[in-house]
Amino acid sequence: MAEHVDPAKVRTDLRQYVELIDLFVSGAIGAPEFETRYLALAKADEAIRDQAAYDVLQWLFGDVDEYFDDPDESPEERAKAAELLRGQARDALAKLIRF
Repeated sequence: MAEHVDPAKVRTDLRQYVELIDLFVSGAIGAPEFETRYLALAKADEAIRDQAAYDVLQWLFGDVDEYFDDPDESPEERAKAAELLRGQARDALAKLIRF
Protein backbone atom coordinates (compact mmCIF):
# COMPACT_ATOMS: atom_id res chain seq x y z
CA MET A 1 0.00 0.00 0.00
CA ALA A 2 1.05 3.56 -0.67
CA GLU A 3 1.85 6.05 2.05
CA HIS A 4 -1.22 7.94 3.26
CA VAL A 5 -1.79 11.68 3.01
CA ASP A 6 -1.58 13.58 6.31
CA PRO A 7 -5.11 15.00 6.79
CA ALA A 8 -3.76 17.79 8.99
CA LYS A 9 -2.04 19.24 5.91
CA VAL A 10 -5.26 19.40 3.89
CA ARG A 11 -7.79 22.21 3.75
CA THR A 12 -10.59 21.54 6.22
CA ASP A 13 -13.34 21.74 3.59
CA LEU A 14 -11.59 19.06 1.50
CA ARG A 15 -10.49 16.76 4.30
CA GLN A 16 -13.33 14.21 4.05
CA TYR A 17 -12.78 13.86 0.32
CA VAL A 18 -9.01 13.57 0.62
CA GLU A 19 -9.26 10.95 3.37
CA LEU A 20 -11.72 8.84 1.34
CA ILE A 21 -9.78 9.16 -1.92
CA ASP A 22 -6.57 8.32 -0.07
CA LEU A 23 -8.14 5.12 1.30
CA PHE A 24 -9.03 4.07 -2.23
CA VAL A 25 -5.76 5.07 -3.88
CA SER A 26 -3.74 3.28 -1.18
CA GLY A 27 -5.76 0.09 -1.66
CA ALA A 28 -7.38 0.14 1.78
CA ILE A 29 -10.83 0.02 0.17
CA GLY A 30 -11.97 -1.30 -3.19
CA ALA A 31 -13.65 0.46 -6.08
CA PRO A 32 -17.23 -0.61 -5.26
CA GLU A 33 -16.95 0.72 -1.69
CA PHE A 34 -15.26 3.90 -2.91
CA GLU A 35 -18.01 4.44 -5.47
CA THR A 36 -20.74 4.11 -2.85
CA ARG A 37 -19.02 6.30 -0.27
CA TYR A 38 -17.87 9.02 -2.69
CA LEU A 39 -21.26 9.42 -4.33
CA ALA A 40 -22.98 9.58 -0.93
CA LEU A 41 -20.46 12.15 0.34
CA ALA A 42 -20.75 14.33 -2.75
CA LYS A 43 -24.54 14.22 -2.85
CA ALA A 44 -24.81 15.23 0.82
CA ASP A 45 -22.17 17.97 0.53
CA GLU A 46 -23.55 21.50 0.77
CA ALA A 47 -20.23 23.32 1.24
CA ILE A 48 -19.39 26.24 -1.00
CA ARG A 49 -15.86 25.99 -2.39
CA ASP A 50 -13.65 27.92 -4.74
CA GLN A 51 -14.04 27.04 -8.41
CA ALA A 52 -10.77 25.09 -8.69
CA ALA A 53 -11.61 22.69 -5.85
CA TYR A 54 -15.21 22.39 -7.03
CA ASP A 55 -14.04 21.49 -10.54
CA VAL A 56 -11.76 18.70 -9.28
CA LEU A 57 -14.48 17.22 -7.07
CA GLN A 58 -17.04 17.37 -9.88
CA TRP A 59 -14.61 15.88 -12.39
CA LEU A 60 -14.02 12.94 -10.07
CA PHE A 61 -17.76 12.67 -9.37
CA GLY A 62 -18.29 12.14 -13.10
CA ASP A 63 -15.62 9.44 -13.20
CA VAL A 64 -17.06 7.70 -10.14
CA ASP A 65 -20.59 7.95 -11.51
CA GLU A 66 -19.46 6.30 -14.76
CA TYR A 67 -17.79 3.43 -12.90
CA PHE A 68 -19.88 0.26 -12.71
CA ASP A 69 -18.78 -2.99 -11.12
CA ASP A 70 -20.63 -5.29 -13.51
CA PRO A 71 -20.85 -8.82 -12.08
CA ASP A 72 -21.32 -10.15 -15.62
CA GLU A 73 -17.89 -8.90 -16.71
CA SER A 74 -14.81 -11.04 -16.38
CA PRO A 75 -12.60 -10.51 -13.33
CA GLU A 76 -9.98 -9.01 -15.64
CA GLU A 77 -12.42 -6.42 -17.03
CA ARG A 78 -13.65 -5.56 -13.54
CA ALA A 79 -10.06 -5.13 -12.34
CA LYS A 80 -9.28 -2.95 -15.37
CA ALA A 81 -12.28 -0.68 -14.63
CA ALA A 82 -11.27 -0.44 -10.96
CA GLU A 83 -7.69 0.47 -11.86
CA LEU A 84 -8.88 3.12 -14.30
CA LEU A 85 -10.97 4.68 -11.53
CA ARG A 86 -8.05 4.40 -9.10
CA GLY A 87 -5.85 6.33 -11.54
CA GLN A 88 -8.49 9.03 -11.93
CA ALA A 89 -8.80 9.25 -8.13
CA ARG A 90 -5.01 9.46 -7.81
CA ASP A 91 -4.97 12.41 -10.22
CA ALA A 92 -7.74 14.17 -8.28
CA LEU A 93 -5.96 13.53 -4.98
CA ALA A 94 -2.75 15.07 -6.30
CA LYS A 95 -4.68 18.21 -7.23
CA LEU A 96 -6.68 18.43 -4.00
CA ILE A 97 -3.66 18.22 -1.71
CA ARG A 98 -2.09 21.21 -3.49
CA PHE A 99 -4.97 23.55 -2.58
